[in-house]
Amino acid sequence: KNFKINFDLSSFQMFQTSDILITDWSGIMFEYNICAKKPIIFFSTNPKVNNKNFRKYNLQPIEFSIRKEIGTIVKSIPELLNSINNVKYKPINKKYLFKFNPSLLMKFIEKNS
Repeated sequence: KNFKINFDLSSFQMFQTSDILITDWSGIMFEYNICAKKPIIFFSTNPKVNNKNFRKYNLQPIEFSIRKEIGTIVKSIPELLNSINNVKYKPINKKYLFKFNPSLLMKFIEKNS
């Protein structure tokens, strides 16, 4: 009931009209969490990996760690349906956010040019 799949690439209207975001690994999770401040459910799928060698650097992509912090992860349709009415908004931890400082960027560029 009242379920809509959004195919529009402009996300701002969706932020205003939606009650919840259901996604997989999409980067929309960051925008939705910060801008819409509404709940997110992640449907568990295999992650899309662009750099097949990422494990050799011993670094974990932020999408791997942040999903459970800002949303609910489900693995099946019944679990998804059960979670829709119970999911709560979880604000992103400020440790993932930064203030853009143009002068620091310029110093970095000058130092590394």
